[in-house]
Amino acid sequence: MNTVIRILALAAALLAVPLLTAPAAASEPIPAYAQHRLDRVAAALAKDPLFIDPDMVSALDEAGRARVRAAMKSAADALGAPVYVVVIPNKSESESQGRDDVFLHGIHDRLRRDGLYVLVNSSAWFEEKAFGVPRRLYAIDDDRAQRPADPERRFADLADRLATRLRIIQDAPSRTPETPRLYT
Repeated sequence: MNTVIRILALAAALLAVPLLTAPAAASEPIPAYAQHRLDRVAAALAKDPLFIDPDMVSALDEAGRARVRAAMKSAADALGAPVYVVVIPNKSESESQGRDDVFLHGIHDRLRRDGLYVLVNSSAWFEEKAFGVPRRLYAIDDDRAQRPADPERRFADLADRLATRLRIIQDAPSRTPETPRLYT
């Protein structure tokens, strides 16, 4: 009988351990280095509105970069707001947990500049957020440039797709500029 009580007490104690440690783990502060990538990208964008992460440098060759820069300038002139393009892997282990919208909000918060922010992730898909830009992005019903034409060669047409997407955005219906909300 004594042995049965001891085993039950030990089992109860072992089951209670996760309950006792969970609040402590949940309240641990986010380490300072977790935000380093956002700071690095924002600092680079303050100098150059086209940022290509070293891990994705092959996504755009020099001719492609020139084409994207020309499309960015044209869109910025038409929108009356700067255009920022970030080509970067955004994995689920990152500070934004792989959510491209969270990453763009984080960059906007650090850069403190309104404009059109476009992220190209490692799958070559786009996410864009218009901070203080007079366009209704949700009204765009044209996703032909959103994803790669050839999934086997995701970045082959990236410059063309970015130029097309920026043209589509600059032609979107006008609206009063506002800041998009981040939904968690």
